[in-house]
Amino acid sequence: MPLIVPIILILINTIASALGKTAGIMQVLIFLGQPIVAVGLGLLVAIFTLGRNLDRQTCISEMEKGMMSAGIIMLVTGIACGVIAIINGAKVLKRKSDIIF
Repeated sequence: MPLIVPIILILINTIASALGKTAGIMQVLIFLGQPIVAVGLGLLVAIFTLGRNLDRQTCISEMEKGMMSAGIIMLVTGIACGVIAIINGAKVLKRKSDIIF
């Protein structure tokens, strides 16, 4: 269930945007279908459905374990994106292919 919720929301967002259906309730669904929002909702669903048999301290402990393993990946990705933004903003390179060669 926690994996299906974001996939369905992102799919609705994509289809509604492609068809130009952006009025009324579709505005809300398009917002909920933004990847960051959809994954956040999936996380909430996971916490409330999968963690209901755990006490609060155990649930927090398990989430901290997951964050520790994902933290280094997020850190490296953030640093790489920051460096690329600085390089592109400073216009140090004439072409983006200069990074590769």
